[in-house]
Amino acid sequence: MTWPADMSQFGSNEAERRFNYLVSKYSKLQSVMSLFTLLPDYHGPGTTWFIRKQLTYQSPVVSGPGWVTIGDGIGFTNPLLSPGINTGIASDTLAADLTKAAIAVKDEDARIRVWKKYDDYCANAVPSLELMNKFLYLSFLHPSLAPRVALMWQIMIGHATPGWSLPRTGFTLGVEEYAEYATHWLWGSQVDDYIKVANKTIEMLDPLPLDKPVPQHIVDELIEFSEAAKEEVLAKGRYQGFPFRYDGEFRFYGPKLEYDEEKYELQDIFATQCPNCTTWRTLRGDWTKCYTCGVTRPKEDCEITWRPALDDYELSMLTKLAPNPLSIGQCAVDYVEAQKMKMMKIA
Repeated sequence: MTWPADMSQFGSNEAERRFNYLVSKYSKLQSVMSLFTLLPDYHGPGTTWFIRKQLTYQSPVVSGPGWVTIGDGIGFTNPLLSPGINTGIASDTLAADLTKAAIAVKDEDARIRVWKKYDDYCANAVPSLELMNKFLYLSFLHPSLAPRVALMWQIMIGHATPGWSLPRTGFTLGVEEYAEYATHWLWGSQVDDYIKVANKTIEMLDPLPLDKPVPQHIVDELIEFSEAAKEEVLAKGRYQGFPFRYDGEFRFYGPKLEYDEEKYELQDIFATQCPNCTTWRTLRGDWTKCYTCGVTRPKEDCEITWRPALDDYELSMLTKLAPNPLSIGQCAVDYVEAQKMKMMKIA
């Protein structure tokens, strides 16, 4: 883009001038921005207009009397994967829920107490996401470290965060449940065992030059450290609220997270693409319509594919832990019943 030689008419500093100049160029943007009121220095002195030279940041103040910052406004860590999006959506949803609670109270001190939950979430979420990003980025420096260390811990803890494991929420959530779940998920990055392995990985890999291979002795030491931490976790039964099918989630792991380079089995399938619009759809027995284009698909195409099939114990646990009859527990029941019907027809 070419900027005008004289931009003084658009504001008092570079950031303000560039923003206002861009708005002035596009009528649609002008109409959108006319709906908003500029709030001066709400994030601290000198924050009304500024330009960041780095993508990663965290806002020191995210709420105040009559206002709240959401999404990327609370902070941004340039995420490699979707956790950054989920963290932002969590802030949006939590802010909406707390707005109702804040309006309901009359006392300003009580209102501040309502928003403290939001402030605490934002203060912890951005550093946790930054830890996760560094852990993942650095693990990709060697082909063995991602499957043997980083991604193994992402899945292991992400599916079994104490009190917030995915099976306990049925893999799908309603509006009423979402904010409380989403503000606790963070794929393990606030769980001590995960943090220990992540910090060890960062400590050993961060100082290394990016243009040279990671020494094999460092790779071996990290894998050994991760394996020892994993065995300690499994021995203590810390994340066994549900016998999660690690062998279905991982191509190179067995049910007890034992690594097997020769395994390479097919995985459980929890989502498929709509044949009409190609949107990825969560599989749930009662969701027969594509939530993007509205095309209805056969019920059997809406079910999770379990590889191998669920055994009786897994089925009983899924049904027991499902929060409502329309979640994965019912899907599991439907799946097993369908399998029985198929066997009866064959017989």
